[in-house]
Amino acid sequence: MGLLSEDAIAAFSSGSAVVLAVSGGSDSLALLHLFAEWNASCAAPIPTTEISVVTVDHGLRPEARQEAADVFTVASRLGFAHTTLTWEAPKPEAGLMEAARNARYRLMTEHCNRRFGRRRVLVATGHTRDDDVETFLMNLARGSGIDGLSGMWSNRAIDGLNTHIRLFRPLIACRRSDLRAYLKTRNEGWVDDPTNADETFERSRLRAALATTGPGDDAVRGIETTMRRLREVQAAADQLVSKVDDELDATSIPGLVAVLPWRGLADQPAYVGKRVLREKLAAYGGSAMGPSLKQIDAIWDKHIANVETAQRGLGGSYQSFQVTVAGCLIRGEPAGQGWIEICREPDRDVFPTMRLSPGTRAIWDRRFAIEVNENAATDIVVGPRHTAFWMDLQEKYTWRVGRSGPRPKLMTSALRGLPVASGVGNTSQALALPDPFRPLSGEDDIVQIRWLGSQAYEADPSQS
Repeated sequence: MGLLSEDAIAAFSSGSAVVLAVSGGSDSLALLHLFAEWNASCAAPIPTTEISVVTVDHGLRPEARQEAADVFTVASRLGFAHTTLTWEAPKPEAGLMEAARNARYRLMTEHCNRRFGRRRVLVATGHTRDDDVETFLMNLARGSGIDGLSGMWSNRAIDGLNTHIRLFRPLIACRRSDLRAYLKTRNEGWVDDPTNADETFERSRLRAALATTGPGDDAVRGIETTMRRLREVQAAADQLVSKVDDELDATSIPGLVAVLPWRGLADQPAYVGKRVLREKLAAYGGSAMGPSLKQIDAIWDKHIANVETAQRGLGGSYQSFQVTVAGCLIRGEPAGQGWIEICREPDRDVFPTMRLSPGTRAIWDRRFAIEVNENAATDIVVGPRHTAFWMDLQEKYTWRVGRSGPRPKLMTSALRGLPVASGVGNTSQALALPDPFRPLSGEDDIVQIRWLGSQAYEADPSQS
């Protein structure tokens, strides 16, 4: 049990329910056995009613069903309930691994809420030190910044809506070879997923290369030290970026339009300015991972940095621009001191319409948390509205936010990217609107629409 760190044991002892994500591979099977041993040794073990083992069948390999059945057998032998979660949606031709990962976490989140309601839940996965080092090397090859080179998070909220569910990696300091040696001492086998050997995928190619010419133990320890030091730098940078963001963001309408002073943004050190810009685009754009650093560099170099040069007396003036990136519309407005405006890109037919029953919760367009009161008399429909709907309402509601500065040029475009909640069969009447359009008194008892803001930004570099 020395493979479970003190931090892992402390987390398991925190009083949360536990969901163990077990695929049948060596890492997650070792997690299952280590957890069972630890729990059995406790003076006050976690009740089995508070423990769930899940296997996700992505529908990509016919063998996956039998592998899930094998995990069921092991979990049952250890006294734990097991559930197979199946990804039944059509599979994309491009970005399959990312889509599978998103589906996996969505299915596990839904399982947690069905099984444990709003209880605190730890979703424990079998990620190891090998995965952490692989991710570092992959991101290094891509030219990642601090976020991508500081290692996987070991414990964080699974998403911005379900903050009671924590994604937990108790084996992140363990080597895969040690876990396999542990399983062998117990005469336990495991499955080697053939996808891990498919060099169509980047991680598989890297693993194949590392198996023959990989870094030795000293180099791995050096990588781990680098990741630790970068996490320290990241923590300091996060504080600075948050402070600068607060100072620059005084004229925004949260959830509708981000408005940043052009000169104020350009005067920041490049890293800080780019981080502020990237996080704004992620929060307002409904994009799973936000814009890439390459996209941010292109916008900064072509527009922001050029303006900085012009404003320092080398000739020229502000030049207006309008570009789309990562689901956002960005406008450079030269009036006055100059403004950078950011809103959700309005002219793409991507906004969802969802029907929610009383007592349910959902995330709309990755940007807004929707919660329907359990006492609602009917199902609720949430979706976008035509521009004319907002034109009738914006003067009545918009300026309640007490903002200063000029009216954003992107206001009309931004309005088309907001959700509206209505009763089924009566979509002409709005039951709830997001901030800054606060619903009329009492109406928010039926539906609440909350902008996720920075919680929508997925900063975890793990892609496994």
